[in-house]
Amino acid sequence: MRSAKRSVPVFLILLTAALAGCATSLPSTGARMPVPAIAVESKPESAVNPAVQRDFAGALNAMKLGRYQDAERMLLVLTRVHPELSGPYANLGIVYFRLGKLPAATEALEKAIAINPDRAAYHNQLGIVYRQSGQLDKAREAYARALQIDSNYLNTHLNLGILYDLYLQDQGKALQHYERYQALLPSADTQVNKWIVDLKQRQQTADKTAMRNDR
Repeated sequence: MRSAKRSVPVFLILLTAALAGCATSLPSTGARMPVPAIAVESKPESAVNPAVQRDFAGALNAMKLGRYQDAERMLLVLTRVHPELSGPYANLGIVYFRLGKLPAATEALEKAIAINPDRAAYHNQLGIVYRQSGQLDKAREAYARALQIDSNYLNTHLNLGILYDLYLQDQGKALQHYERYQALLPSADTQVNKWIVDLKQRQQTADKTAMRNDR
């Protein structure tokens, strides 16, 4: 997928295609899968101890290589030594998510948000964890908060479209977010185009059925 841009200095969530799937095209199977936040920030907001930068970079590299236990260990050290940093907590949430530890993932991401509530990426990732946990209303709220922070946050529009489409059964809102996602891309995502066509066809069928029933 194409990547979407997206203490104390703030370290942003860093994922790669090898870690969690791409960020702009979807699996060739056509499966609707939530898209995690992908962000790289080369210039921290304020000066950081070089040792902290090195340790954080090592944890991110372990995540990219799929060495989640190693990443967990390194990130836990950072959260203990530098509890004021949001980035280690956010990435620890991703590690726990990848390890299937959803309550721990939720806790870590909520801590990241408590430290720095103005990162759309954090709320987007928390929405993914909530959706995976079956907490659909909380997932919707987390995604909505991400869009309040950044109304053009690409992956959240796609994730909300998926949530409304497959889980909340609101075709109108699903279509709205799929189309907004497409509008934000430099070129249209062919897979999402198929989903849009499918949604419109389903809406037309539902409208025809409703008209017949009203006769």
